[in-house]
Amino acid sequence: GSIARFKPKQNFSWNKKWSEGRGTGALQVAVRYSELDLNDSDAGIAGGEQESLTVGLNWELNPMSRIMYNYVHADFSSGVGADNGTLNSNLIRFQVDF
Repeated sequence: GSIARFKPKQNFSWNKKWSEGRGTGALQVAVRYSELDLNDSDAGIAGGEQESLTVGLNWELNPMSRIMYNYVHADFSSGVGADNGTLNSNLIRFQVDF
């Protein structure tokens, strides 16, 4: 195996006509589930817990740039029981790599 840069079949391009096969780049769908436990019963630390689900969509414009969107839903507890809650966030990032 080797490590290489991801390359879409067609780079995104505004310059071509649709009839000429305008480059659209590539789409990638991602899903992630994670858990975080900051409690340590041996040390008497009640740091809390968190579970989160992330759903993402990445648009690879060309081998050196992409736009990334993530939606994160997280449920957390403080460990003490007073500050429990839910977090919903939308994240958009643009990356240029050269």
